Amino acid sequence: MNTYFKKPLYSAIIFFSTLWILSIWYGAYNALSPVNTWDPLTKAIWNQMADNIADLNSRISTLASSVSLWASNGSDISYNAWNVWIWTSSPEKQLHLKSQAWTNSEINIQTSWKPKWWIYHDEASEDLRFWNLSNILTLQKNGNVWIWTTTPSSRLTLGKSLATWYNTMLRLDENSNAWANAMWIDWRFWWLAWFPWGDGGSVWRISVERQWSTSNFDMVFWNASSTNFSEKMRIVGSNWRVWIWTASPSSNLTVQNSTDWSDTAMQLRSADWGFASNQELRMDYQQGLVTTSRQSMTYFNPDWWFNFYGYVSWLNTNPIMTMRWNGNVWIWTINPLATFETRWNIRTSWAQWARYGMEFWSVSSLNGTSCNISCNNGYCIWGYIDDDTSTKVSCAATTPNKNCICIGRP
Repeated sequence: MNTYFKKPLYSAIIFFSTLWILSIWYGAYNALSPVNTWDPLTKAIWNQMADNIADLNSRISTLASSVSLWASNGSDISYNAWNVWIWTSSPEKQLHLKSQAWTNSEINIQTSWKPKWWIYHDEASEDLRFWNLSNILTLQKNGNVWIWTTTPSSRLTLGKSLATWYNTMLRLDENSNAWANAMWIDWRFWWLAWFPWGDGGSVWRISVERQWSTSNFDMVFWNASSTNFSEKMRIVGSNWRVWIWTASPSSNLTVQNSTDWSDTAMQLRSADWGFASNQELRMDYQQGLVTTSRQSMTYFNPDWWFNFYGYVSWLNTNPIMTMRWNGNVWIWTINPLATFETRWNIRTSWAQWARYGMEFWSVSSLNGTSCNISCNNGYCIWGYIDDDTSTKVSCAATTPNKNCICIGRP
């Protein structure tokens, strides 16, 4: 009877034990296999799982250790090693963003509900753009920079909000042509474009141009009511000459009439060729090609002469009035002998006297020599001072019926 009950018990134990072992094996087979669904649990696979668990444990330990690459302070967290990349497997910098779908790579920066700023790399143009409801700032791949415009043609373009060329507020450009390299800054005022005469608005330009003939750089000031620029002022780098409304000045400073390029309003020059090695500083006032007035300060050794000219050619050096630094003043003569002398026209020699003259002079200035003062063909008044008793001064009219008045001691 005892044998009858033992056999079923042993059979049940063996059956359930076998079923339990098979269940564990089957569960491990399906759950632990990292390769394919029906692959057996090999030694290599088991070792790979063990290595992965060890690596994960190492990473967790690293993050939790005091020398962690991650650091936290309250709600802040920082990462201080290795590159971080998004959509790329080969980062080149600490942060590398790349689009895998041939679209723009973008970064959005936003505060609360305010409109967000986009910083994105334009896939089509390869430009870097800053966007806030529109393209505010663009950095072109060739180095151009523009603000409030999408089609710049210069190194730096600052425009208004309307994307039209005449709305440019500031433009820095570089240009080359057959005779010069130029870099310029433009100021354009968009509202003037609405006036009938302003198809492109009022434009002021300051440019620096390289002259191939001299390898010097000139600074040029331009103005235009459209794209047709006209030069208004130039500073020449080779000789520092400055001219306004002229393209070919011959003086240090030349100011011409805006309606006639030959009408010089003012001209300032030095080292004029008409005076050889003498120095001259002049101001010329010219209307048209015939009427000219000039004031000049000219050095004739040993002193300076301040001259006034009337109608003269550019090389006519005969003034109508001269003041010397020695105190002499004369009008209509280039060979004065007195402190103050006036003539009807120019006297060029000692014996040549003109009509209607007046002269005041000192005999002592003639080094004590006798001097006969004569009056010819007109009324003359001579004034003299003779403090040298050995010097006698005679006063006579060489032509009958002409008056000669002498003032002084005979």
